[in-house]
Amino acid sequence: MSIIKAEYIWIDGTEPTPLLRSKTRMLEANVIEKVLGAITGVSALPHWGFDGSSTNQATGDDSDCQLFPVFACRDSLRGGDNLLVLCEVVTHGGTPHPTNTRRAATRSASPRVATPAPRVRTTAALARSTCSAVRSSKSTWTPASRLA
Repeated sequence: MSIIKAEYIWIDGTEPTPLLRSKTRMLEANVIEKVLGAITGVSALPHWGFDGSSTNQATGDDSDCQLFPVFACRDSLRGGDNLLVLCEVVTHGGTPHPTNTRRAATRSASPRVATPAPRVRTTAALARSTCSAVRSSKSTWTPASRLA
């Protein structure tokens, strides 16, 4: 059985500017096909708990937080079948953590974001517009050294 490394990445609760945090999880290599395939995607990756008091996301008496994967891609630094996994932080009760600004942004944007109408141009129309633009513009080549 072969093993891959999945680097779970999230934004912590440091103020005034949050920092990126990460930790590595070892997973069976067969998960890569599920994650990068179109069938299950990131839902094939397990949630992962961590101590939120060390990342300024919880107090010591109630510090359980969880990482919920929302995006994964191949890890170009490690190479091979290793993954980078971007995560949301969720409280132990399953509600988005107050520092989880991604969840709030997707909720507020989703009703407002309309799917743009597809723009279709035929090859002939594109050629006509390109040719007319070329014909109408004067050829004024200026060396880059004279632009500065």
